[in-house]
Amino acid sequence: MMRACLVLLLVLLPTLASAGTLVGIVSERSAAELAAGAARFLDAYPDHRVVLRTPEQLAKTDDAELDELLNDADALLLAAVFGEQTGRLARLVETAAARRDFPILAVNGDRRLTRLSRLSGEWALAGLDAATLGELVASPDAEEAATEHLAAQRERFPGQAEWLTGRAYYQGRSPSTLTACCAG
Repeated sequence: MMRACLVLLLVLLPTLASAGTLVGIVSERSAAELAAGAARFLDAYPDHRVVLRTPEQLAKTDDAELDELLNDADALLLAAVFGEQTGRLARLVETAAARRDFPILAVNGDRRLTRLSRLSGEWALAGLDAATLGELVASPDAEEAATEHLAAQRERFPGQAEWLTGRAYYQGRSPSTLTACCAG
């Protein structure tokens, strides 16, 4: 998973000419692995900053502190976030996104957050109804290889191909699968 985390960070910060700050709001379960991936990223790119928080940590902050964290973000990762903080986080991310354009990758969490994904200046999931979003995030059938499923999803949903690739990175695909994803 550490390599996937490194690649995920590279997906969100590719266009920054100078040092950037990635803010990640990640589930408690994912936090340790993402922190390890962030450490490897920072070894390779020491001018960047990575700030990771869990929903439990967000619960101890007020809106002004969270707003400041979001304002410092050059890119935002929302990974596997559910629970009490979802509504508050969605509201503050929407406000930050209305003020300025920055990449947001929201995956494997509450759909209110997932819908806030914005990549390459576009709302990645704009216009998708609930049923279509469900089809987009569907897991592969038991007999279907993850790479085949991803390729099929990218073909079926070309407007969401970049989001699908980012989601695959988060889900911890192997380096060889990541290569196939990029070649897609």
